[in-house]
Amino acid sequence: MNIYRRDLETASDELWLSILNSLIAARTKTLEKEVEALEKQAEGAAFFGEDITDIKAKVAEIKTTPMAPVSYGGGSYAPSKVKGATKTWAFDITDISQVPREYLQLDEVKIRQAIAAGTRTISGINIFQKDSISLR
Repeated sequence: MNIYRRDLETASDELWLSILNSLIAARTKTLEKEVEALEKQAEGAAFFGEDITDIKAKVAEIKTTPMAPVSYGGGSYAPSKVKGATKTWAFDITDISQVPREYLQLDEVKIRQAIAAGTRTISGINIFQKDSISLR
């Protein structure tokens, strides 16, 4: 299927999702073939008594690669439907003296986890959405 730039610029969200999901399906199939080849290689190496820890590590890395289909779901976070733009939650410290003790070390990981879990107000921290553009 040939898709030209002018077609992409006017494409509907459904077409974009279809294209993305097709690409993900193709990449998933490629990764599955790679895992199969590595497993055969590991089987042969094990037969001859060779160390297969590197091969097992590659297989584990490939199997943990996230390749879920893309959709605009209802959940707590659904990306903006604007093509090429996404919204993410960010924060600024407005008054460090009001930040709850559990956040005082400014554990950025913990703050981001709280935001991801739905927290939108933490005293002394301004939580906001910022726009970013992703182009490939």
